[in-house]
Amino acid sequence: MRVRIQRAARRAFALPLVRPIVTAHGTLHTRSGFLISVEDGAGRVAHAEATPFAEFGTEDLSSCEGALRRGLSAWLAQRVPESET
Repeated sequence: MRVRIQRAARRAFALPLVRPIVTAHGTLHTRSGFLISVEDGAGRVAHAEATPFAEFGTEDLSSCEGALRRGLSAWLAQRVPESET
């Protein structure tokens, strides 16, 4: 059964760390990412978060936001993003 997503949203956040994280690339004082919500036609809602950690070799915040924007848009349009084909 294919679920049709009716609504999708993302919201940026930045939270201060209680204790800074020291890496070889510098000291982190905040963690930034995105909160994601999707809702289907039956009113069921799912929540997730995407918090990249570029300092450990993952994508940066801007790349993460772009991927989320493309993925959520494709999901709303019921298309499969190019990276999943």
